[in-house]
Amino acid sequence: MYLPDNLKRDVATNLVVDPDNLDYQNNFKIVIGDKDSQNTCEVSWNTFNEAFSLLKKSQRSETLLIEAVKNFIRKINISELNESLNDEEITEEEYDAEINRNAYKYVITLNNITSQDDAILIGELVQKIGFDLRDLSTSEVSELFSVKENQLVSIINAIRGQIK
Repeated sequence: MYLPDNLKRDVATNLVVDPDNLDYQNNFKIVIGDKDSQNTCEVSWNTFNEAFSLLKKSQRSETLLIEAVKNFIRKINISELNESLNDEEITEEEYDAEINRNAYKYVITLNNITSQDDAILIGELVQKIGFDLRDLSTSEVSELFSVKENQLVSIINAIRGQIK
């Protein structure tokens, strides 16, 4: 099974996973303890893979939600900068210089969607956010999660086509 580098950790433990302890149903045993006192836990690969998939989905959700919050802050920042320009607190040159100097504070970059799973996860997150505050357009969702709108729409349409 593939384990991404960001999940690999060296941990001091007396935990042993013995590949020779696989049984005919493809379960494995985790032995905890030392030679005098051992506890054994039997886990199926399916259960392990499901738990690992949930962990990966949770981490991806966190990444997408952090990006959404950062983009929300960027929108506030550019709105405040625009207000300063409109109120003539700063000049157009100062405005341009500030954006050029600190683009990360103001500019939302739209990236390629890396997988169909990301589009599905974005849809799930938008549903959890809810529509009671505002119906979000695909353009707004795209900007919120820093993904290209045309790709998001294409993947959603492809998924809909698979469901029918």
